[in-house]
Amino acid sequence: MTRVKRDVVILVVVAILLGVAAYFAFPLSKTHLGLDLQGGLAVILVAQESAAAKRTDEAMDQAVKIIQNRVNKLGVTEPEIQRQGQWKISVQLPGIDNPEEALAIIGKTAVLAFYDVKEFGTPYATEQDALAAAGVTSPQQLPAGT
Repeated sequence: MTRVKRDVVILVVVAILLGVAAYFAFPLSKTHLGLDLQGGLAVILVAQESAAAKRTDEAMDQAVKIIQNRVNKLGVTEPEIQRQGQWKISVQLPGIDNPEEALAIIGKTAVLAFYDVKEFGTPYATEQDALAAAGVTSPQQLPAGT
C-alpha cells in the first residue's frame, strides 16, 4: 500500500469515528427528564374496602386502567401507573406544574346521572301523518337535516 492510500484510509477511518462520536454526543431527539430530575408528582393510592365495593384483583386492574385514562387527559410525558403490592397503585407524573389539579383529576369520582325524558307530542301512525304535521307532502320537501 502506498503512503497516499494509507493516509486516505486513515483519514476515512478518523472521519467515520468522528461521525459516530458526534451522533452519540449530540442526539437528534431531546431527552425527556424523569421525575427524579424534573420534579413532578408521585403518589401511592391505597384501595379501601367498603360495604358497597369489595377489594378484588379485577377491581384493582380496572382502577389502574381508569387512572391511566385520566392521566392521559393531562398530557403528561411518560407517566408511570402501576400496581404496587396487592392493594396499592403507584402514580408518577413527571413535569406536573399543578399537583392539586392532577390529584383532583386522578381521584375524581365518576357520576352517572339519570334524566326524566319528557314526551313532546304523540308519535305519528304513518309517514303521511308526520309529513302533514310538518306541512309538506313528500320527504324531499323537508329542510336539510330533519
